Amino acid sequence: MQKNIYRGQTQNNQQNRRLPLVVQEGTDGYKQIFDYQQSFIGRILWTGRDSIVRICPGNDGTDFFPQVIDPTMWSPDADQTQFLSDTFYMVDVCDHFGEAGMDVVSSLRPNSDDWERYPDSPLNYFCNSIHRAVRSAANGRKTKLKVQDIWRSWTSLGGTLPYPKATLFFQAVCQMINGMVCKKSYEEDAEEAPLYAVIGITHKNSINELLKALINPMDRRKPIGTANNTFGSLAELNGNWLYLNTAVDEKGRKYLCPSVQPSDVPASQWQPTEMNFEPDEAKALWVPWEKVFNYLTVKEQIDLLCAEFGSDTVKYVFSQDRNWEDLQFDTKVSMATSKVPSKPAQKASGLSSLGGLKKPVVKQEEAPEEATQEEPSWSSPGTVGSSPALQATIAKIKAQVGQGSNDKGKLAQDLLNNMEL
Repeated sequence: MQKNIYRGQTQNNQQNRRLPLVVQEGTDGYKQIFDYQQSFIGRILWTGRDSIVRICPGNDGTDFFPQVIDPTMWSPDADQTQFLSDTFYMVDVCDHFGEAGMDVVSSLRPNSDDWERYPDSPLNYFCNSIHRAVRSAANGRKTKLKVQDIWRSWTSLGGTLPYPKATLFFQAVCQMINGMVCKKSYEEDAEEAPLYAVIGITHKNSINELLKALINPMDRRKPIGTANNTFGSLAELNGNWLYLNTAVDEKGRKYLCPSVQPSDVPASQWQPTEMNFEPDEAKALWVPWEKVFNYLTVKEQIDLLCAEFGSDTVKYVFSQDRNWEDLQFDTKVSMATSKVPSKPAQKASGLSSLGGLKKPVVKQEEAPEEATQEEPSWSSPGTVGSSPALQATIAKIKAQVGQGSNDKGKLAQDLLNNMEL
């Protein structure tokens, strides 16, 4: 049992040094950089490696966001993400997608025409539909989709068609990421130094534990907030380093356990390490969320799916739901047709309520159960036709999301806008 921190005490273990920032004006009126860090980086955290970060508070250009909002409305039974400020952001991500192992934002851009028009994103719908069909077939249940052998390979561990995962993001100054101490460069003898990064957590249990650390009150009779929180401030100007330590639950599964100290420090010596931001430092570091993520349009997502998994497969899957019947498939990509009944698949989870954004509810109509299917003519994944113009379009889309790195846990540049800080 970890001890609570008495907020009235002065912390002895402080690190109130100035960060080595070089603040420059960029084309958007801002530019954030450590003098040795030349580009915007990101990482998805592993459950098997420790990380040490200091969450940077967001701001609207004038005022800084608090760690939590609506403090008097808190309930342990409510969706806890609604109590996080806009310092945090949740979006769906397909990590290690396709042959190139890309990390791709699978949500549609909030409030865009596509977001208003469709019940979900094509990436989410396609991935979830294939995974559900394969799982149902494996359990001996009837499926509306005719499962192909190659689908089992796509959806297997290490396959090219991952589940979309709701991912909680924050921006942070980092001492250690996934067990690796941050340095000024990749050279082995490089000097240790903090890095600024966008950090994502996809593991559901790890997200829930972090939400507890950020939100849960010590005294439930009082409003939530950093003065009524076991770990104090973790995401405001004045606050503590956040240790995300590897832990194992009662079933032997790893997750990230939030703390303000390493896991090997005895509870009797438990004391947070404080690192306070100067206001100009935090404003220089922070990047508005709308500039961070690289969202693909519906057309770009469809073309990417066709290039990775075959146009016939993609068109067949989307033909099962009338909500997608107005999708436009380039005739050079859709080289085969299938006569199958329109049948809705279960709607995948939408965007988190963070920021007040919620997906519209779309009523789905079902086709008669007795309708029969005709198996389409399956083309090989990656078949995009012989048109040089079409191949150039697919290459452009892949270039936009990047080829990424196959190093597990690395948030590839394809997920982020190609920004230099």
